[in-house]
Amino acid sequence: MATPPNEPDDTVSASRMPKLKILKRYEDVSFRHELNPNKVVWTNEMLKDRKVINLDAWNQVGTFDERIQIIREALTSLTIEVSFRSVGALMVCAWGLVSCENPNESVFGGLWESSKARELEEYTRLSDGILCKSSRWRSPPDDKDLILFTTTSNGVNWVRTACFYCAAVLRLATKEHDALVKAWSYLPEHYQSFYKTPLEFSLSLDHECLKCLWRLLQKSTTIHNSVAPFLLAFQELSGSSKNRAICKTLFESHLGFTGLHAYTLFISNASKLAVPHHVFRHVLRHHAAEEGLETIMEILKRYEDPCLDEGDRKSKCTWIYSRIFDSDMFGSLQTKRCVFLAALLAVIADTIGGTSSSGGGSGQASNIKQLQGYIRNNQDDLHLWAGRIIAFCKEFNEKESTKK
Repeated sequence: MATPPNEPDDTVSASRMPKLKILKRYEDVSFRHELNPNKVVWTNEMLKDRKVINLDAWNQVGTFDERIQIIREALTSLTIEVSFRSVGALMVCAWGLVSCENPNESVFGGLWESSKARELEEYTRLSDGILCKSSRWRSPPDDKDLILFTTTSNGVNWVRTACFYCAAVLRLATKEHDALVKAWSYLPEHYQSFYKTPLEFSLSLDHECLKCLWRLLQKSTTIHNSVAPFLLAFQELSGSSKNRAICKTLFESHLGFTGLHAYTLFISNASKLAVPHHVFRHVLRHHAAEEGLETIMEILKRYEDPCLDEGDRKSKCTWIYSRIFDSDMFGSLQTKRCVFLAALLAVIADTIGGTSSSGGGSGQASNIKQLQGYIRNNQDDLHLWAGRIIAFCKEFNEKESTKK
């Protein structure tokens, strides 16, 4: 039976691997990758051409008490019951994430106009019908079910804690709810590191509520799209700022390169093996890897080329999040469509060491969930291929060093 397009054979044979020969010079490998004019080019504007919640409602309220009300609705979605409105409040609260550098400012202060979409929805207009109730739900909820602000609370730290919790939930746009549960225990340590003070209150997640919240972030178009302003605003933050670091910790690092394990492993391996991208692409050539490799080179040329005009590069910098909003973008690199390439790169990564990949479990790239079965069934050949490729790269570097 013929192998379906974009899928490798169930087994790979090392005998089918072309014999690698040391290149006499760089020019033996063409690095003039021709861009495909028919491919859709991702731009930041694509994140704005959608309907989102008016996250700036956080800055439009007039009093401290009004912010407390938004927070109460937001935290309700994590602990008691979930509605579209309570999740909308959670996202508004996340937009209020407090700056690590100035307690009187938010991380995204002044960035709404450059980050907002063309169509806005007030969270207060979303349905407040209950979609899910806590497994420990009581009607009506009593005080021990609620996270209450009291006169003995530190107002600044109470609000800051709530916004911090809500921002951490944004990762559910790509991660399973149990991944957030595992990460939750580390939040006090992160909070202390960024704000130099303990969390004002602890928050015990309700798993039923969290599952429902995850479904809304995945399936509700308006709520799902409302992650976009956070990513646009993140790109405006200074690269060395603590505010950028806290965003990466809470959500951004979990949202980039969704389903693109082959790309991230390709870049990491080429760097660790110290070979140019076009050389590494050459030694990985195989009919089952060709389409994925072409897409990698397309990305490097169109989005990451150092020769790109700074304005052009910046206008497309959100390409790393594109698959959250359009699953057709870079589809040939989706792990399930280039499993052979991703698996080979994962084995190379584990062999040379020091490489982990998002979703890689214990830090071993071969533990990526989508690759485990394929690697297990083809481990002998994959390890043989990986060994040959690594040896080639080392010999290539030795040859190049003699020219200097």
